[in-house]
Amino acid sequence: MKKLIMMITALGLFCSQAIQAEVLVVTNWKATPGNLPTMLESAAKYKPLHEKLGADVRILQSANGTMVYSTRFDNWAAWAEFNAKSAKDAKVQKLVAATQSGGWSEYLGMVMLDIISPSEKIGTVFETYVWQPVQGRLPDLIENGLKAQAIHKKDGVHVAVGVNSMNQMVYLTSYDDLAHYAKNRDAGPSEEFQKFFAEAGQDPTGTLVNVLFAQEL
Repeated sequence: MKKLIMMITALGLFCSQAIQAEVLVVTNWKATPGNLPTMLESAAKYKPLHEKLGADVRILQSANGTMVYSTRFDNWAAWAEFNAKSAKDAKVQKLVAATQSGGWSEYLGMVMLDIISPSEKIGTVFETYVWQPVQGRLPDLIENGLKAQAIHKKDGVHVAVGVNSMNQMVYLTSYDDLAHYAKNRDAGPSEEFQKFFAEAGQDPTGTLVNVLFAQEL
């Protein structure tokens, strides 16, 4: 009964936060041979146009060389308004047409996230962990994610916790710069985090399925 109450409480927390969640939309792009500079230049042209229409934009390059174009919104209503404005904006549509005809990039896909617990600060170096929940245990996985976030905050790591459209938990860590990232890696996990991770491992709520590294350009 106690476990059932905890699960209901966690699910209620998730639902209430998701209603008010920030929205993160991430698209991934790969440059065609010899066209990486042109692709990045094109992305840089989109950024001020999209920001003017209400998006918080970040352009990153992943460890495997792909470009990550990230837009953040306060909620889904703001996302919908942004898309409606973009569809009618002449400058944006002109740039879209040029991108489609240019042949300098390949669209790899999009991920949409509800950020249920945002980070107070966002760095420039990102390491993102994607967790597949054990069936029926997404609320428990999120609860563990929020506990880890609180510990990492004390350790100086910037963390946001989100859920993607496949109901996977996405644990987004960021660091001020490469030096901050390297310092954290050299130090290793704190004793508090090691204890938490060991305890969470005794009752697994999810499986780590992907780790992504990227740096803001």
